[in-house]
Amino acid sequence: MISFAEAAKIGVPIVAIPLFADQLYNAVLAKQRVMAVHADIRQLIADKTGKVLRTALSRVLHDASFRANAKLIRKKIALSPFNAKEQLVRWVEFAA
Repeated sequence: MISFAEAAKIGVPIVAIPLFADQLYNAVLAKQRVMAVHADIRQLIADKTGKVLRTALSRVLHDASFRANAKLIRKKIALSPFNAKEQLVRWVEFAA
């Protein structure tokens, strides 16, 4: 989650290669928002030529919609009235 949050905060697209836990969920969300290309680890391992990874990188680097959507998400995050620390404090105070 941290790398997705960092990428969203600075507005850069991602080549997502989820391995475990919440990474697949985050990759799917980023792909739905056209901020990421999802590269399946099994395909990457099976592809000895590197074509799968080159294709994913090429799409992210050359398709302007990925960068535009990443920047849009960055703007939405910047408009959030509370940063992550403030939200955590508010929820802890609410729960107490």
